[in-house]
Amino acid sequence: MKECLRQAKLLGHCSDADLDRVIEASEVLSLQSGDLLFSDEDQAKEVWVLLEGELIITKRAEGQDVIIDHLFPGSFLGEISLLTQTPAQHRARAKGACRLLRIPEPVFQRLLGTCPTMAQTVLQTMAERVRRIEHLLQRHERMAGLGTIAAGLAHELNNPASAGHRAAELLHGTFSELLSMTRQLLPRQWTPDEIHLLSELQKTIIQQDMSIPSIDPVMRSDREEALAAWLEDHGIAQAWDVAPNLAGIGLTSDRLEALANGMSGAALKDILTWVERSVAVEQFIQEVGRTTARISDLVRAVKAYSHVDQVSLRSTNVQEDIENALLMLGYKVRQAAIQIERRYETDLPTIQAYGTELQQVWTNLIDNAVDALESSTPPRRLEVRAATDGEFVNVSLIDNGPGIPTEIQPRIFDPFFTTKAVGKGTGLGLEIVKRIINRHCGTIRVDSKPGETRFEIRLPIRQPTAPPVTAGQ
Repeated sequence: MKECLRQAKLLGHCSDADLDRVIEASEVLSLQSGDLLFSDEDQAKEVWVLLEGELIITKRAEGQDVIIDHLFPGSFLGEISLLTQTPAQHRARAKGACRLLRIPEPVFQRLLGTCPTMAQTVLQTMAERVRRIEHLLQRHERMAGLGTIAAGLAHELNNPASAGHRAAELLHGTFSELLSMTRQLLPRQWTPDEIHLLSELQKTIIQQDMSIPSIDPVMRSDREEALAAWLEDHGIAQAWDVAPNLAGIGLTSDRLEALANGMSGAALKDILTWVERSVAVEQFIQEVGRTTARISDLVRAVKAYSHVDQVSLRSTNVQEDIENALLMLGYKVRQAAIQIERRYETDLPTIQAYGTELQQVWTNLIDNAVDALESSTPPRRLEVRAATDGEFVNVSLIDNGPGIPTEIQPRIFDPFFTTKAVGKGTGLGLEIVKRIINRHCGTIRVDSKPGETRFEIRLPIRQPTAPPVTAGQ
C-alpha cells in the first residue's frame, strides 16, 4: 500500500511516518461499475485517492450530465469541497471496478502541516481543476445556448421560409398570366392615349415602393372602395379583386379618371388588368426578397454568436450586435409577450472588441431578462438603451420583472452561482459576461428592485494601446 501511495500525486513527497499514519487511519473502498462515490449536493468529509480503476466526473448542466474530467490511479478528489466546506457541485462515478483510499478530514488536515509539498500540490490541482471545469462548462453553456436558440430559430425560419415558398408559387402562376396577357396585347393597334396611359402606369409601378404604404388603414380602405366603384362603373370585371393592387401603387379614382378620359372600355379593361398583374408580380418578387433577407439575417445572427472564440480585435457595431441577440431570441420574446423598447443614440460609433465576444454578453443578458420576465405579470417590458459618453459607450438593459433579491445581488457574478433549479443552469452566464466585459476594460453594474432590474455596461470605444483596426478585420 505504501508504494502505491508514493505513486499518488498528493502523497508522493510525504515521509514514511506520514504515509504510515495515513494507512493506519484510512480505509479502502471498492466500487463497481456505475457506483456513485458522491453527488452534487454532498459536502466532502474526506479526501479520496484513487488506487485502481477510473472515475468519471460529471456536472449537471441544462438538464444533462456533462463529463468534466476522467481520473486515473494516483489522482485525488474531494479536497475542494472539504477545504471550502461547500457542496461538491459535481458527481464522481466509477467506470468499471475501482478501489479508493478514504482519508478522513483530521488526517488530511494534519498532513497539510507535516508534509510541506502537499499544500502546494492541492492548490495547484484545485486551480487546474477550476480552470478546466470553467472552460468545459463555458463551452457547454454556449452550445446549450445555441441549442435553445436553434429551437426558437426553427420557428423563426419557418415563417419567412413558408411565406417565401408561398410567394414563389404565386409568382409562378401570376407571371404565367402576365405573359399570356402580354401575348394577347402585342398585336393590337395602340392609340396615343392608350400608350400614354400604359406609360404613366408603368412609371407609377417603377417608382412605387411595394411595401405597405404609410397611410392610415381607414384611408387606404376608403381609397380601395372608391377605386373599385370607379372600375365597376367602367365595366372592369372583378373590380374588387383588382382595386387593392392598384390602390397599393398610389392610384386613385380621380387620377384614373384624368388619365383614362375618353378611352374605350375594352382598352381600359385590358390595360388595367395587365397593370394589376404586373403589380402582383412585383409584389411577389419583393416578398421573396424580404423573406430571404429575413432568413439571411437570422443565419448571420447565429453565425456571429457561434464565432465567439475569435480573439483578434475588430470594429463592432453595438446596436447591430444587440439587434442580433434580439433576433435570435425573438421567439422567446414573443412567447412571453414582452414589449421591446429601443433607445439608441443616432450615429452610435463602432467600438473595438475581441472577435464577437460582446455578442455573447448581449445574448446572455437579454436571455436572463426574458427568463425573469416570464414569471412576472403583464405588461412585460424590456428597454434597451445605448449612447456615447465621451470615449465610452454606455448600454443599459432594463426590465420590469420581479427583481433580484437583495441578499443574493453581491453573488450573481460569482462562478457557478445560480438561482435556477439543479440542472437548469451552470451559474456561469453572468460570470462569463463580467469576464468578457473586464477583458474589454469595461464595467458592469446591476441595480435591482421589484419591478425594475437595470444592468448597466460601460465599454471604451477604443481598447487601451490597441493599434488602429478597420471594420470587418
